[in-house]
Amino acid sequence: GLEMARILATRSHRLILVSRSKDKLEVVANELRQHTSTEVINYAIDLSEPESAEHLFDFCEAQQLQVDILINNAGFGIFDEHVAMDQKKLTQMLQLNVIAVAALCQIFGSQMKRRRSGAILNVASTAAYQATPYFAAYGASKTFVLCFSEALAKELEDFDVQVSCLAPGPTDTAFFDAMDP
Repeated sequence: GLEMARILATRSHRLILVSRSKDKLEVVANELRQHTSTEVINYAIDLSEPESAEHLFDFCEAQQLQVDILINNAGFGIFDEHVAMDQKKLTQMLQLNVIAVAALCQIFGSQMKRRRSGAILNVASTAAYQATPYFAAYGASKTFVLCFSEALAKELEDFDVQVSCLAPGPTDTAFFDAMDP
């Protein structure tokens, strides 16, 4: 997410950064403002909470912010035996990795369709391509993102809305910080 924000900032895109951590958002926003001339707006929200997509949309509407490019990059994984997982954590992961992605695509995608322009980038994982024991629900959530993105791309192509899916392998981010290998 950070690298995508940096790339878009160097191309003078106005950015709306979304994360749970207000402090981390401010650090990133300050970095981007310091190195580019782009406008950066922060919105701290936990997208693993139900109705968070609607709250983000309401914020954008209230601020009169038009989203031209939506990047669904938030996500986390749980590495454990599925039957032993904490149910609350499992629900949060699926809410973030599946429900929030679908809801954000629906809400912002409908505006893009009406305008007949826009782009959506959903981030899956190479875990979407194979069943992985002890990572079953995470992999399935990323399979959803991949298949969903392919279908949505077809639905929106005649309206000049591009939908893509990025499926990176292991990447040096905070993703693995909370996992015990």
